[in-house]
Amino acid sequence: MTGAEKTTAGAIASEIEAMLDGVYGHIDRLRSMVIGTVEPQHTALSDAALARIEGVARDLVTTIPWVGGAGFVAALDTVDREHRYWNWWMRSAEGVSRLHPPRNASASAEYAYESMQWFRDGQAGMPSVFGPFVDFAGVNQLVILCAQPVMERGVFLGVVGADLVIDRVEIHLVRILRKLEDVAVLVGSSGRVVASSLATFAPGERFDPAGWVVTAVDGARAEWKLCTRPIVGSSISHEAS
Repeated sequence: MTGAEKTTAGAIASEIEAMLDGVYGHIDRLRSMVIGTVEPQHTALSDAALARIEGVARDLVTTIPWVGGAGFVAALDTVDREHRYWNWWMRSAEGVSRLHPPRNASASAEYAYESMQWFRDGQAGMPSVFGPFVDFAGVNQLVILCAQPVMERGVFLGVVGADLVIDRVEIHLVRILRKLEDVAVLVGSSGRVVASSLATFAPGERFDPAGWVVTAVDGARAEWKLCTRPIVGSSISHEAS
């Protein structure tokens, strides 16, 4: 065959899945570290023992440029009798530091993470890729949370995960999407744009895939959709946020 082969949507989906695999490799290390702190006779955790996850979380945040934060969020009343517990590490201009106990968007009350879909998925034993959403509790930016449940002897201990900052990861994803000859829009499980080969579709806005060819991306975790259609004669179809 002469000339370069045409890149397929399936190949692009596989490349995006490989990118997520790299993030989840670090998250799996975090999960193993949390499980390793559990005392043999019970499933209670302590902040002192969980200090050992700092190195792994810092490594994740500093190694992958589009990761803005990573760590462990505990099941209620699991760590040192604290009702809610975070061991989350954030990247900032000053370096990497531990996130203080977050508040809600209005700063009027502690952030009730147990009501979030990614936490409920974890309670059900399911990994998830949640977003894009504005992370008021952490970086206060548009992020995607990659989350993995932590289970030990059938007991849910919490969720480990990493925040992918859209401003950073979008650049990488757009480079991948532009390998296709077609217009390509990557859509999250919530129906919102993650990245697009055209600036017409902004991250975070709702997207209607009607009339587009849809390829599943990372169905076991992300449940993303790669939506494609030819550039010539293509019409734009997206909803207001």
